[in-house]
Amino acid sequence: MRIQNYQQHLKTVTSKKLDTSFKELHSQLSELHEAASAEAGTQREIMVEWKAKLNSGSFQQALNEMLALFTPVRWAYEDLSHEYDEDKGSLSVETDGIAVDKLLNTAELNTLTLACFLLCAPRVETRLRMLILDDSLQNMDEMTVTTIARGIGRLMTLWKRTGLEDWRLVIMLHGEENIERFRREIPCAVYFLPWLSPAQNQGKDNPPEIHVEESRYKKLLHIRHLVEGA
Repeated sequence: MRIQNYQQHLKTVTSKKLDTSFKELHSQLSELHEAASAEAGTQREIMVEWKAKLNSGSFQQALNEMLALFTPVRWAYEDLSHEYDEDKGSLSVETDGIAVDKLLNTAELNTLTLACFLLCAPRVETRLRMLILDDSLQNMDEMTVTTIARGIGRLMTLWKRTGLEDWRLVIMLHGEENIERFRREIPCAVYFLPWLSPAQNQGKDNPPEIHVEESRYKKLLHIRHLVEGA
């Protein structure tokens, strides 16, 4: 009799726990479903706005203007055009009727990707308001890197005039030559990291210091003020 009572009590407790767990799981799944529905709605709104921009031609014009800033001797290139496939949800980019991946080299494709990113990324609201580029100058020669540095400087000036002045751009570079080219062209702070990974300094009593220098562009501005004041 006691064993039967114990078994019955065990079944009752187990069923209550399962019922409680199910209710908690159902609540969590409901919250996830609401969040997923809200995200899907946001994505639909973004796609509607995106297609409107594509159909109006404003994106194509802005992209060609960005490439004009980032490409040396841009007059030698044809403007880009695009076509949006609604069924696949993909965007194809062409120049002179030829797909860009069949016509442009790796450096030119990287420049195109960089232009698209800098053009579109600030439209996505984030709390940090920061864009990070990790070694995005691969396969680019000296003239292209210098041109891109000047183009980014002009873009940042435009940001200040269009309500994006609080956005920050972090550019991570591995070659000293490219660092110097950016330091000459845009106002910035240069941080020399003495490690390949921060994990290398874990547990060390005296981790290496990060050396910071100003851009050479600021020094040129000081010289200009001295010349103008003379």
